[in-house]
Amino acid sequence: MKNIYKTSAWFTLIELIVAITIFSIVMVSVISIFIFASQLWGKIEINRLMQENTKNIVETIAEDIRENRIIWVSGSLGDSCDSDTREGTKLCSNTSEYFLAKREWLGDETTWIRIDPLTSCQELQEQCYVVRSFWGKIFPLSNSRMSFRDLRFYASDQGIWKVTITFHAQPAVRKWVPADLIKNNSFYFQTTISDRIISLD
Repeated sequence: MKNIYKTSAWFTLIELIVAITIFSIVMVSVISIFIFASQLWGKIEINRLMQENTKNIVETIAEDIRENRIIWVSGSLGDSCDSDTREGTKLCSNTSEYFLAKREWLGDETTWIRIDPLTSCQELQEQCYVVRSFWGKIFPLSNSRMSFRDLRFYASDQGIWKVTITFHAQPAVRKWVPADLIKNNSFYFQTTISDRIISLD
């Protein structure tokens, strides 16, 4: 009588262990690559959003200054802009004001609260926006994925009106954004805008 066990196609225990080990190594490698790719994509996406926000803020202010000129800056949000102040937390043109504000939800409506950028938004969880006040209405220049602090304006008039803008920016705190990604993508920004485009010709 033939021994049916010798001709059967079953795996031995050792073959099964080896197969599971190889499969586990492959799966760990695939998952590691997936996690790395996800983190890299998240970092690239955050950098893109931050560049877009910063560009939008600078271009909006520059266009307004070139069309409507600078009145000056204000040392605090409650003060009006005047030529005696060289630096401050609020910039005024002939039609608009620029400053930091927080958004608060009251039922279905949004209320904007002006803040002092030197004392507010210093904590990671706080979110502040760069806003434009235009004819009594406030419009955010940055979106909800970024947070700003330490916004300052430095104005000068030496034949050409200029304003230097400085601020710190970081990704806003969200569930899908790790804290180390927020910390590593925070940056300090500075640029100078004149009231007209200077030709080198």
